[in-house]
Amino acid sequence: KAALNGGRADPDKAMWATWLGGQFATAEADDVYYQQLYKTAPLAEAFKALALDIYQPIYEHLAGGRI
Repeated sequence: KAALNGGRADPDKAMWATWLGGQFATAEADDVYYQQLYKTAPLAEAFKALALDIYQPIYEHLAGGRI
């Protein structure tokens, strides 16, 4: 599953950047709906495994040039 990185951005950094936000992006952690659901960041190993299970096949399909 490490192939998803493929020379691109680190998935862990991207995951946390989305949760924490930055200069040009609003943090998901600031969303009041997420705050009601999660007391802490829901970015555990189970979340990463699920995300890779969903997006790895899509990434491989697009990287193979088959649209």
